[in-house]
Amino acid sequence: MANRALFDLGLLLVISGFALAFIASLSLLASSLRGGVKGGGAILIGPIPIIFGTEGFPRAMLLFALAIAAIFALVAILPLLWRV
Repeated sequence: MANRALFDLGLLLVISGFALAFIASLSLLASSLRGGVKGGGAILIGPIPIIFGTEGFPRAMLLFALAIAAIFALVAILPLLWRV
């Protein structure tokens, strides 16, 4: 029963991630047709973030990358703390 619920939750998260990426790409396309695209991104390779962007976006992406790295670390450490 619990395995099925986790599978359904994981599937829902994957589908919602694809939907969010699709909506974001449509939004970027619409803004680029008006001119002047601003944006940024972060690529996490292990614990090392690679951040790029224009204007204020690198700072926002750095904060986003640090938050994601902290969540990954918490998820990795949490099972070890539960054993105690």
